Amino acid sequence: MSEDVKLVDRAVSWLGAYGDTDDLARARDTWEAFDATPPTATVFGAYDSGKSSLLRRLLVDADIPVPDWLTISARHETFEASEITYRDIVLKDTPGVSPGSTDARGESNTATALKAIKTTDVLVVVVTPQLLTGERELVATALDLPWIEGALWFVISRFDEAGVDPDGDQDGYRQLADSKRRELEEELQRTLGRDLKPRVFVASPDPYGVGGPDQTPDPTLWDPFRKWDGMEEFATELASLPPSAVALRAAAAERFWIGEVREQLATLDAQEAEVESVARTTSDLTARVEQLRARLGELRVSAHNDLNAAVGAVVDQAMTSSVLTEEGLKTRLTEALELWLERRGTELAALAQDMEQQLEQQVARPSWQGLKRLIEQLSVHLPKDDPTRESKSHLGDYKKPLLELNRDLAKATTDLKALFESKPTGTKKVAAEAAESSAEKLTKAGKVFKSIDAATKVIPFALEAADLIGQINNDAKEAEAKVQRRAQIEQELEAIKDRAVAENYDAFQSECDKLSAVLNELSTSIDALAKSLDARRKFCDSAREEASTLL
Repeated sequence: MSEDVKLVDRAVSWLGAYGDTDDLARARDTWEAFDATPPTATVFGAYDSGKSSLLRRLLVDADIPVPDWLTISARHETFEASEITYRDIVLKDTPGVSPGSTDARGESNTATALKAIKTTDVLVVVVTPQLLTGERELVATALDLPWIEGALWFVISRFDEAGVDPDGDQDGYRQLADSKRRELEEELQRTLGRDLKPRVFVASPDPYGVGGPDQTPDPTLWDPFRKWDGMEEFATELASLPPSAVALRAAAAERFWIGEVREQLATLDAQEAEVESVARTTSDLTARVEQLRARLGELRVSAHNDLNAAVGAVVDQAMTSSVLTEEGLKTRLTEALELWLERRGTELAALAQDMEQQLEQQVARPSWQGLKRLIEQLSVHLPKDDPTRESKSHLGDYKKPLLELNRDLAKATTDLKALFESKPTGTKKVAAEAAESSAEKLTKAGKVFKSIDAATKVIPFALEAADLIGQINNDAKEAEAKVQRRAQIEQELEAIKDRAVAENYDAFQSECDKLSAVLNELSTSIDALAKSLDARRKFCDSAREEASTLL
């Protein structure tokens, strides 16, 4: 097996491991369709470089009908890639590129042209005598692939406009042509940093515009110029392509699949940039969650201490009062507890609202929208493992663990999406309940707490306490017995106070637990996402490392 074939197989295997399966299938179809065609030369250049005049001249001189779509104009006239059968080869015309164009038509033409040159045996770049001007970067992009010698041609067209009249000074014309060839080769060397050894032709397809816009001019119009217009040399080189077809097609296959690898690498780079943005978002969200968790913990402790102090103050007052009645004790306990409930309930509801607002703000951030796009890119078209396909270069050995990492990412990010979805989705009740939003949970936690009735918790303790205090008042005449009984009553009152604090605090604690559960759920999802993002980084690093052996 030749080195070129090995390289193609390795590139395809790499795409199978790191690329999108649908993209790979489309690339296979594109290449197979092209591989069934005769040797192909694709004409590429700016819209005013003279591409159409060059093609018309070739066809008219060969007595081949000029297609209706091939029109002669200095404006945009070609908007899609079109093919012409020229003797034993295919000539493919492309829309004229528009360097720096911001209009939709210009951008579309440029994209179409760049796509068309991916499948060609020979690339014919047409430039004006000014050589590479605005299209320099586009040409550099097109040539940044492994072009073998003989596969890259340049035509310096419209050379009758170069500044020397060939009819009056043919020697000067030839000298200028040689100078322009060297200038172009040097310019390409500087631009690309390597010598591509292109074939450079100098041509005047329609000297002095004698053919005008006519699609089928009389070829004898150009007879006076044939000795210097360069078209015979160019047509002869085109006719020599078939004998080199095998080598050219093998090189074309290498360029095509290397180009596909590069495009996929660019996609991975873009995704990794989003991964880093999402990683910063999750790190920030983790910090916010920890802050909220700390605030919740502080609220738990301070609420318990305040409740203990409020009930204790009422009980202590009852112990020192000889006139406190059962109703008065119940009223004071109820007032103390309701005041505590209102104050702490307000704080808890405020914390829940703050949590809700912070999460809503987080979801609205552009970086979070980037996460949604990332989820779609990485989980909608997960590569499908194909056990029947053999990897000739063993690049698929790592495919299984990478598939698992992709699926982990899909699951983690899907779980995180469900946590933030404002409305439940799905057909099953369990799925709907699982998709209940954090915001709804937080809101409920604040509202449920407000419904606690302090009086129902106070009454049994107040009755018990009033009965004990009444016993102290009834025993006033028996001092010694009173002292002993008072110690016992203090112990019992302390136990009652502890029960009152515990049962009332349990209700508050239950609502705190609901908020804590939301934070725990969020932390779990964030941790899972962070691990998946780290796995994606490793995936991209592995892809680049493997691709470096191909590029």
